[in-house]
Amino acid sequence: MPGRPSTLTVVCVGGLGNRLLALASGVAIARATGRSFRMIWPPNDACAAPFHHLFSSEWDVRSEKSDPRAWLVLAEAWRNGGPDLLREHLGDQTILSGGLLLIPGVYPHHAAWQQVAFDVVDHLAPVPQLQSRIDAFAQTHFGANVIGVHLRRGDFLRRQPDTVANTDLVIAEVDRHLDATPDAAIFLCTDDGGPDQVTGRIRREGVRERLKARYGARVVWTSPRTLDRRDPRASEDAVVDLWLLRRTSAFVGTASSTFSAMATFGRNVDAILCGAPTRRYTWTSRLARATGLEAVLRAVPLRSRPAPDASFAAVWSYYASLPRAGAQRIRRALTASKN
Repeated sequence: MPGRPSTLTVVCVGGLGNRLLALASGVAIARATGRSFRMIWPPNDACAAPFHHLFSSEWDVRSEKSDPRAWLVLAEAWRNGGPDLLREHLGDQTILSGGLLLIPGVYPHHAAWQQVAFDVVDHLAPVPQLQSRIDAFAQTHFGANVIGVHLRRGDFLRRQPDTVANTDLVIAEVDRHLDATPDAAIFLCTDDGGPDQVTGRIRREGVRERLKARYGARVVWTSPRTLDRRDPRASEDAVVDLWLLRRTSAFVGTASSTFSAMATFGRNVDAILCGAPTRRYTWTSRLARATGLEAVLRAVPLRSRPAPDASFAAVWSYYASLPRAGAQRIRRALTASKN
C-alpha cells in the first residue's frame, strides 16, 4: 500500500504581498516536486486577517499559529541568493518564507515554473464582499487607460529609509505616462499617515494631497476604513486596492515593496519601481560609516540582530524598532568602544 504523498508546508509571517508571493511560488514548487501543498498564514500585526476572510481558494491555507521549532529556516542558503527548493525536496519539508521561493535569476531552471505561480494569483478570487467593492470602484472610476501608483509608507519609513523618498521620482514617471496617454486616470494606493505597527509612530507626508494638487480630478483612491495593519479591516481594504492595481494599464510603485511587486506579478504592463533614500538616512549612514558607528552597531552582542551582510538600512530598522532599548544598547556600545 503506497504511503501518503509528502507535503511542502510554507510558513509566512510577513505582510499581504509577502504572503501572496510565498503562496504562488510555493504551489509551483510543490507541483514541480510532486508534493501536496500547505500554507500557514498566521494573523499578526503585519497581516491581521485570516486568509479565508480575504480569498475563496482551493488551496490548503491555514490561518493558525505555527510552532517555530518546526520551521526549517535555510538562512545560509538565503544569504547566497536563496535555496534551490526544486532540488531540495526529499519528503516533507517546512519552509519559513519571506516571499518568492522561485528565483530564476539565481537558478535558471526555476523559470519553467513561473507561469504556474502566475496562474495561482490569476485564479485567486477575493471573497464576494470584497469583489463587489472592487467591481463597483472600477466601474465608476476606471476607463481604458489607468496608471496605478503605489507609494509605500507606514512602517516602511522605519524599515526601508533608503527607498521611501520616492515621490518626485514617481511623479516624473506618471508624467511620462501621461505624455503617452493624456486621457489616463490615476489610481493611487498609499499607506501615508498609517501607523508603524511595531512602534505605533504616525508620520504623514501628504502624498494624496500632493498628487491631487498636481493632477486634479483624474487622481482617485479608495477610502480605507483604517491604515492600521493590526486591524483585520486593513488587510481587507488592501486586497481591494491590490486587485484594483492589478486592473491598471501601467504601474509606478515603490522599490522593495512586495505589495508593489504583486501589482504586476505575472502581468505584461509597463511598470517601474522607484526608490530613493531620505535625507536623514543619507546623512546618518554616511556619518555612521565615517565614524565607525556602523561597525559598532553590527558588533553589539544582541539576542537577535540582522545578518552580517545586511544593509545599513536593515541595521537602522532593527534599532529603530526598539527605540528605548536600542538607544540604551547604542550608548553602552559607544561607551565600551571608547574604553
